Amino acid sequence: MTTIFATGLFADRHQHFIRKLCQEFEVLTFKGGGLEVLQDISYQYAEDCLEASAQNISLENYVWEMHQGLSFVEKQLEEIFPNDPKSTLTTAEFLKFHQMSFSVIRDTRVFRNLLQVTKIDMVVTCADYDSTKRRNVVMVARENGIATLNIDHGSHFPYMPRELFKENMWRTLRNAAEYVNVDNVLEEEALKGYFDAERPGAKSSFIVCGTPMDQSYDPSLSRESASEELKLDPDTFHLTLMGTWDGGSNLSSMVQSQVDYVEFLDNFLEAFATFPRKDELQIIFKLHPAHGRPDVFFDVKRAWENKVKKIGGKSPIVIADRLTEVVSASDLIVSPGFTSVQWDTFLADVPSLVLPLDSYVAKIKDPEMMKQANEMYQKKLLRVVLNQEELWQEVDFFMCQDNLQQYKKDIKSFKEEKSIEMESPAIKVDRLCDWIKNKCQG
Repeated sequence: MTTIFATGLFADRHQHFIRKLCQEFEVLTFKGGGLEVLQDISYQYAEDCLEASAQNISLENYVWEMHQGLSFVEKQLEEIFPNDPKSTLTTAEFLKFHQMSFSVIRDTRVFRNLLQVTKIDMVVTCADYDSTKRRNVVMVARENGIATLNIDHGSHFPYMPRELFKENMWRTLRNAAEYVNVDNVLEEEALKGYFDAERPGAKSSFIVCGTPMDQSYDPSLSRESASEELKLDPDTFHLTLMGTWDGGSNLSSMVQSQVDYVEFLDNFLEAFATFPRKDELQIIFKLHPAHGRPDVFFDVKRAWENKVKKIGGKSPIVIADRLTEVVSASDLIVSPGFTSVQWDTFLADVPSLVLPLDSYVAKIKDPEMMKQANEMYQKKLLRVVLNQEELWQEVDFFMCQDNLQQYKKDIKSFKEEKSIEMESPAIKVDRLCDWIKNKCQG
């Protein structure tokens, strides 16, 4: 039977996929890898296949690995906090770094030794560009000629093409896996024209089987029903500020993008205070899950509620989950980044605007060209605004029901032309598992 090593899959997002994977294949994973929360599935721990000695790490190797990791972190901190004595790690920060690093080093050793006693046909992971706990396994598998698949957890179809960027300013393809599954042909076209290989000789190929996410837009949920569930006035125009996130492949750029994100929200609210029709708007803050964790959510929620209260707008809805309800209830989405949620809004016929962060625009040769980046931007089915004046012109435009309904007609026609339709997670999961089976057997 085909043996799959699964790591980094999200049980709350990929439940259909994980269950199908465990039904169709022999699945191995690390202890504490997240599959434990699902009931009635069959898999085996890698650690149970090895003697204890094969899981231990020599002191010399561990010290060397820690030295390399700490050197990298210190350099990144110096970039963020130049000439600041706080650019070194505190004791608490070092302990957190130690805990994370130790698990990465240990997992790598476990996986290397597992390959000596077990034949692995494929490694399946998610977001391998964003996590050393997943990326290290993929890279070891590739070194040993084992097929690797990254299923990702969102759509990248709104991305800007590489030729718009200044020299050496584009993002390289950070996926380590040999095969990268994407949701649709629009996403595949965007990535092919955008990304470059990160490591020579280690290029990734795209497959289009559909992203097997359990959490996605539900076409059966009407705007009225979603508004009722979120306790929104259905007669008010619902403007949603959608959260975004820049992955942690580079600490300094990640911190800078999050600083930019807070500034974006502050600037938005300052401009909102002067918008003549602000009383006709209901603002919804849909936070990225990273900002919705229990230890930070209530502080974030209180902060944005207080800011809106000070400028005299309606009390905002601040929410970290219930993406389906938020998408269905929204009349317009505004985001500071090219987020995968734009695919959900695209399927829902909800217009979306991107007001890109300053740090992103600085990498573009001619920002105005972003408005013509591909066919969807040219047809104004996706829209980029470059300043607050353009933003409020677009908001005012879509607050006219005739314009909003015409947009919905245009986007439906485009989807028909491109044969794009909403598919259930089950359909995508079956297609993806069939691909895995054929790849491993072929």
